[in-house]
Amino acid sequence: ARRLFQCPVCQEKIDPTKPQQFFPDKSCQNDMKTFQVKCGCGWQGPLLDWEAHQQTCPANDLPESATLQVAEVRKMRSEVTELKKMVVTTKSKVESLTTQVQEVKELVQGAQFGGGGGGGGGAVGAEATPTTKRLSDKYTQLNDIVSQLVADVEQHKGTITQMTSAVDKLNQSIPRYDSILEELNLKIEIMEVKSTTGVYIWKVNELQRRYQDARIGKTVSLYSPPFYTTIHGYRLCLRCYLYGDGQGKGTHISLFVVLMRGEYDDLLAWPFSHRVSLSLINQDHPLSPEKAITHKFVPNSDSSSFQKPKDTFNIASGFPEFAPLNIISNPSFVKNDTIYFRVKLDSPDSPTGPDTVMV
Repeated sequence: ARRLFQCPVCQEKIDPTKPQQFFPDKSCQNDMKTFQVKCGCGWQGPLLDWEAHQQTCPANDLPESATLQVAEVRKMRSEVTELKKMVVTTKSKVESLTTQVQEVKELVQGAQFGGGGGGGGGAVGAEATPTTKRLSDKYTQLNDIVSQLVADVEQHKGTITQMTSAVDKLNQSIPRYDSILEELNLKIEIMEVKSTTGVYIWKVNELQRRYQDARIGKTVSLYSPPFYTTIHGYRLCLRCYLYGDGQGKGTHISLFVVLMRGEYDDLLAWPFSHRVSLSLINQDHPLSPEKAITHKFVPNSDSSSFQKPKDTFNIASGFPEFAPLNIISNPSFVKNDTIYFRVKLDSPDSPTGPDTVMV
């Protein structure tokens, strides 16, 4: 039977298959659009902006298969660990039972030897016959238990071998997925911080871990949170290769600036022409620019790096040989496993220094 709904105000019966009997509450819909929702990537906002957010959500960059396979590997690792523990426990039981079997076997042999003597020994042998039988039965029982346990161990060994092989195969994909997850985490950071002064200081912590990740190729580059030239200006971020990129790979830290697609690009002049100053701050003298490692450049108007972005990021532009790698062990620039980069964006008509180059 068709289910009817009753209006709580007028008590009239409403057939949901007949839309002419009711109309949507626009006021309610508008109220719902203001409800605050939260995305898995960390974004929060009104329901009205949800669809637009999905177009740029960094979580969409992570393939679903990556998440599923990483979870599968973690599950299988846990299962293999548990199976290995069980095998160790079973082996211990086997060893204990084997010892008991050996002891029973020796008792049986002793009883049989006592029953085989002559004279008074014959009486002892007659009395020992029931004992011998019980011991023999116990020996057989324990031997069967040991055999079963050994079979169980062998069975689990096969299972462990199969699962270990599967884990090893999936492990080959883990570094790539870890890299994707690291990139996703960095993109989430990008969404959380906003500077609109044209000057931004980027704190890079856990330096040694990130450097090792870059050296082994796990996460070769880092993105900074975004910063803006003005509140309604160009949107940019920094990209750093702690083990170098291009001609600086393996010898230098590489540092680049990246134009990002922004909310107000349609209102801005293109190509981007602000003068860029990139610095690695000397933490012993943080207020002394002359103590920092600094490189400056003027954007090349013909470069695609400084045209209006069509994607989330333009091609990075900057200095492959920004600072020598040994700076990572320099206590003047590294403290508490942390370094600080500073970027300053000047207007196109600001004067250039003698160390300014075109990129």
